[in-house]
Formats: sequence, structure tokens, C-alpha cells
Amino acid sequence: MLARNARRNTLTVPTPNNPDPHDAAASTVWVLHGSNARFASGVFRSRADGLAWAERHRLSGTLSAYPVGVGCYDQAVAAGSFRRQCGASAGR
Repeated sequence: MLARNARRNTLTVPTPNNPDPHDAAASTVWVLHGSNARFASGVFRSRADGLAWAERHRLSGTLSAYPVGVGCYDQAVAAGSFRRQCGASAGR
């Protein structure tokens, strides 16, 4: 769940190291995108599970953590990894 800080006009996004204290059900999943794969290869409850599965199937790719219930766009903006361009998100 995103939490808005009215004083700073910012969003707080739960991350694996900073879970949302207002959402007891907040969790993280690990998504494996295999090299050259069009879709995700698998979704796992832990990093270790994802790495073990990829090794067992001899896959390479990217294993990333995602908080459940938070859009990647919102997470990137809140974390400062991405900045909106003027007018680019006017329709959102």
C-alpha cells in the first residue's frame, strides 16, 4: 500500500527492507525473467527459491524483488529512480 506524506507531498513505497507498517499483508515476491524471454519465467516467495529453480533448470536472467500491490512505476518514482517529465504523465 502506498502512503502519502502530505507535508512533503511524497509517496512512501514498501520495499523488502522497509515494509509498510499499515499493511500487515504486505509481502515481496521474486520474479525471474529469463534471458531473451518474452514473459516472466517464474515467481517465487524468496530469492533463494528463485536462484535454486533457475539453477535446476539451467536458466540465466534477472531475478528481481517486487513488493506485492505496488506498481513498478510508482515504486521507481517514490524511490527516486525515475523522474516524471513535464507533461509526460499528464494523462495518468
